[in-house]
Amino acid sequence: MTLASKRTPLALALLASPLLALSPEQGVAEQILEEVIVTAQKRSESIQDVPIAVSAFTAQSLEAMQVRTSIDLQNYVPNLSYTGSGEFSIRGVGGAVIGTTGDVGVGMHQDNVPLIISRAAQGEIYDLARVEVLRGPQGTLFGRNATGGVVNFITQKPLLGEFDGYVKGELASYDSKKMQGAVNIPLGDLFAARLAGSWVERDGYSKNIATGNDVDGRDQWSSRVGITFSPGERFTSTLSWEHFEEDSTRNGGARSMCIADPGPDMIGSTAITNEAASLYLSRGCDVGSIYQDSAYGNANSVATFGGRYAFLLGLVPGDVFANQPQSTDPREASYFIDPEYVVENDVVTWDSSLDLNEGLQLNLLLGWSEDTEYTRNGGDESGVGFFDTPLTPGGVYTDFQSGPATGIRTLSIDDRWTEQRSVELRLQSDYDGPLNFNLGAFYFDVERENVTFVSTNSTSLFAQASGLPLYFDENPDPAQSGYDGHQYLAVKVPYELESQALFGELYWQAANDIKITLGLRYTDDTKRSDDVPALLFQPLGADGIGTAGHPPSGPGSITRREVSFDEWTGRLVLDWTPDLSFTEQTLVYASYSRGYKAGGFNPPDEPNNPDSFEPYLPEYVNAYEIGTKNMFAGGRALLNVTAYYYDYKNYQIAFLEEFSARNTNVNAESMGLEIESQYAFDNGFSADMILAWQDTEISDGQTYDPFDRTQGREDLTYIVSPQNGCVVPTASLEPLVALINAGVLPAAILANASPGDGNDICEGGYTGPGNPLAALGIDIPASPGVIADIEGNELPNSPKFSYSIGLSYTTDILGWNTVFRADYSWKDESYATHFNGPNYEIESWDNANLSVTASNDQNGLTVQAFVRNLMDSDDTVIDYGVNGQGVGQNRVATLLDPRLYGLSVTWGF
Repeated sequence: MTLASKRTPLALALLASPLLALSPEQGVAEQILEEVIVTAQKRSESIQDVPIAVSAFTAQSLEAMQVRTSIDLQNYVPNLSYTGSGEFSIRGVGGAVIGTTGDVGVGMHQDNVPLIISRAAQGEIYDLARVEVLRGPQGTLFGRNATGGVVNFITQKPLLGEFDGYVKGELASYDSKKMQGAVNIPLGDLFAARLAGSWVERDGYSKNIATGNDVDGRDQWSSRVGITFSPGERFTSTLSWEHFEEDSTRNGGARSMCIADPGPDMIGSTAITNEAASLYLSRGCDVGSIYQDSAYGNANSVATFGGRYAFLLGLVPGDVFANQPQSTDPREASYFIDPEYVVENDVVTWDSSLDLNEGLQLNLLLGWSEDTEYTRNGGDESGVGFFDTPLTPGGVYTDFQSGPATGIRTLSIDDRWTEQRSVELRLQSDYDGPLNFNLGAFYFDVERENVTFVSTNSTSLFAQASGLPLYFDENPDPAQSGYDGHQYLAVKVPYELESQALFGELYWQAANDIKITLGLRYTDDTKRSDDVPALLFQPLGADGIGTAGHPPSGPGSITRREVSFDEWTGRLVLDWTPDLSFTEQTLVYASYSRGYKAGGFNPPDEPNNPDSFEPYLPEYVNAYEIGTKNMFAGGRALLNVTAYYYDYKNYQIAFLEEFSARNTNVNAESMGLEIESQYAFDNGFSADMILAWQDTEISDGQTYDPFDRTQGREDLTYIVSPQNGCVVPTASLEPLVALINAGVLPAAILANASPGDGNDICEGGYTGPGNPLAALGIDIPASPGVIADIEGNELPNSPKFSYSIGLSYTTDILGWNTVFRADYSWKDESYATHFNGPNYEIESWDNANLSVTASNDQNGLTVQAFVRNLMDSDDTVIDYGVNGQGVGQNRVATLLDPRLYGLSVTWGF
């Protein structure tokens, strides 16, 4: 099966209700649009009165639109895209920066508390009051790094004096079983509690051919408990604790894609007659579009981190995956072990408000969160195995971490821990006069440690064969040994963030129909990180005596780094509420806002010099927006229109270097138009439409593309290094290949497998003073690659056009209020990174959902039958990324969920 492009069948154009829900109190023939209250300006207001581009979804509309996780929001919010890594992009701005110390551009909040790690994109949405999506930089009230916008999940709060709740059960395809529920419990006159929970278990959407098991399944649960204390109308305090756990075979719907590169036949005009030389010069996976059957291949093993060492030792005959293609079914893959994904997350919020006097309120919001994530994945084990040698008796090698195997296998682990604390104190007014304000102070503290572990049994073999005094970690779980073994690669990144801010907004009612908003925020960010060198193959000798841990000095020592940034941001808004004859309510607004996102760390420029690093710069955006919000036809029609222009300075982008990320800065521009409309007819029908257009462009920027370092130049050749890669002049490499063909030099000279020993082309080992091959006329200068001019390219995850459109019909069937609903959404083609071109194209894709919901107020029952992804587009790619050279630069695509159908029953009491 080929990954298909999704076109735009207008006949399927049927939608949802993203902005305002139909009022349940109205009869079928008298429907009006229900007002939705939001806190986009940290005060309760109708969404139609807020001079911000914001989409809001009540609990009822989330259920009706089948928004099961926050990923589904991209179908109903203009210019919102999910980037496949738990992050979002709004108007082209999102998670373009990579790394532990980087900040995303779209802030994830829960009950107004910003979260470094939010599990909302992975867990089931349950017991929410609403979801608010603020589009555009939030320079004041949500100002910390929210250059793209904010997604805010508002949970249901305990209500005094009320006992009610609900229980919901769902059965669906893939043996999916779900349970959700909540109960509100009054505890006297002063207290109330609310308990809520969610559990889901299902089989995987994909098959692991190697084990025969389903993978990408789910087993997760979450619970939330809230306590509200309110001794009177002047004071309210709510303490909430949410706990989330998952132990699944999750792989995120990911699919590895690779156009296998067997290696070149020619270097310049010289034919390569030495097979080993051709293998050493393979890049692993070749460039080209993933939308072709040839993309279902395996990387040339000799170009990978582990396979190169096995070949160098003479333990395998060459590319052990050459005749081992992957299945062309995007839902089938081969891993020597099933994926393991274990997460535990806690979020605690404490929100208190005190009315100091009439019109003046003091708010204190405290937040704490801790998150642990452990993932363990195995690659495809080679069918071609090891030779029978003293190191591999009987063709078997037993690795301490990945176990016994007859072929090359790779084990990868991500082990992450995050803890954060936040305090926000605000004083806000609500006076009858023309002036009001919202003043606050904010403190944010984060500690993180991310570990990326990659081990192949052949690198362990190489370490054993070297005879060096290395420390071998014999623990099957490397976490128990602190990931300090010298036979594997473990990249540790400890990180601390301390952020402080003062902010305020002034609201001036200049006239009955004109209001001016002025907001300012001062933010001070300090980031600290330890540069922890990897200990792969390092015989630390006198500095470390070849034992576990890092030495106090030398190349394996740890270096502390710190950077600080501070900036003023804010916004200026003019809104006008004219009294027009053809509308019931109209708001027209124009705004300017300035956003800021802190810079951060890059890896050292010189591997053995931890002081040689350059931090990437803060990101700034000047955003201009005009919009209008309108209600028509006696409250039955809505039309909101927004136009915007962004001017970005030092927009942060990233690329991978081996197993670490490097970030840089470019300038960019973005403009767009968004239309949201809804109409409730007087015969039970209602219709919605969202149209979005955006035009993004990098206005100034240059960098090199790690996936295409030569940029098509035939006079350059890409050289693979297990630690990285480089580009050399083909004319300089050609004499070396000729000497290898003639048997004068071994092909292993191209392996670059011993970094730091001076015999590495990419580290400049064969050029300049000390060149050991100078007498043979060999001089090979190396560079990271051709600097690509990316001016004019689009920002990633920025489809030029997108829309959703649809229809619902409400009627009474035997006393049951029944709603028939159809949803359709479509996104234009886009690019996975800022480099654009066929290597990174995401073809247009669409999605359609159907549901029938029947509810009976007398018995409190609601029954829903549904179909998601009606067209069964299980090969639809919604995002993908490029892995580093160590695994051959394969691309990992994130797929849309396959067709799902099921039935849910909810009992309310």
